[in-house]
Amino acid sequence: MKIGEIINSRYKLLDKIGIGGMSTVYLARDTKTGETVAVKVMDEKLTNDPDYVSRFEREAKVGISLKHPNIANVITYGKEDDSYYIVMEYIQDITLTEYINRGPLPLKEAVNIILQVLSALSYAYSKGIQAHRDIKPGNIMIDLKTKTVKIMDFGI
Repeated sequence: MKIGEIINSRYKLLDKIGIGGMSTVYLARDTKTGETVAVKVMDEKLTNDPDYVSRFEREAKVGISLKHPNIANVITYGKEDDSYYIVMEYIQDITLTEYINRGPLPLKEAVNIILQVLSALSYAYSKGIQAHRDIKPGNIMIDLKTKTVKIMDFGI
């Protein structure tokens, strides 16, 4: 997929904002609502591997099923041409990794972050999700103004 391309006749890719081992994440605009979203696209090299496709689809389905203030909202997912994609809420601020690297956190703030992560994981567990599979500071986003935490990347 390329910058400028429109996915699902709706989501226009604006910029590449992240590259991982299995996918690339793009900043996109919902052409129907004007909302800014993130679109995660599976690496083309993996689209012929049924195990990776299954894991990617599982992540999307889990994300759609989980509605919690501390879990990144998955909007939709699908396949366009030979590319699998997940459309999700765009979270603008920084990862917990980046936040921690700025220096030590005050105890009250660290506890607040931990409680939000635990709330999200507890909610997911109550919905039958037994494990996050990749919980780490790089998959936790923090809104710097509100100190609200959002967990991303369930299922992979």
